[in-house]
Amino acid sequence: MNDNTIPLTTVKERTKHIYWKAVTVGTISAVGITFLFNFLTIAVGLILFKRGQEEMLALTFGTVAWMVVGSYMTLYVAGWIGGRQLHGEYSFNVANGLLHGFVIWSLYLIVSIVLLSLMPDAVVSTILTLLFIHLPAATEAGQHVSTSTVNNAGYAALVTFFIFFMGMVGCCIGAACGIKESKKYYIQ
Repeated sequence: MNDNTIPLTTVKERTKHIYWKAVTVGTISAVGITFLFNFLTIAVGLILFKRGQEEMLALTFGTVAWMVVGSYMTLYVAGWIGGRQLHGEYSFNVANGLLHGFVIWSLYLIVSIVLLSLMPDAVVSTILTLLFIHLPAATEAGQHVSTSTVNNAGYAALVTFFIFFMGMVGCCIGAACGIKESKKYYIQ
């Protein structure tokens, strides 16, 4: 047996644990990268803002597309940074990278919710109203809600799901790529 090989039992044992340093580094990176990306999004949106029905529709579509792609890109980079931290006593298995990417994404969501809850109520209310949360308030007040309003809320929920899903996929793939990159440096 070659001195550089690792026994299979050792590899199996190493895949049973989460390396929290990598998860923490990935999560902090996700918060920082998302913060920068959000400022870029605001700047581009303000530059491209024009009044008019067609311009607003184009801006809305562009914003959704930008958020889907941006969510994937930012969390891919954060996942890659976290996956790159996996080394030494941890397995270089791609599945281990995917697992760590998912945990990074999950912790990032928790941190984001906590940070959102610390914002002033007026800001949070505006953000939630812009998404789709205003629908239940109308139904609680006994007002009639049109079918198109309900459909729009459904579309907004679907878009929101897709944005979060693409972020999760990006983070998992990024962590798997990061662990493959880490393997290049530690196993030669």
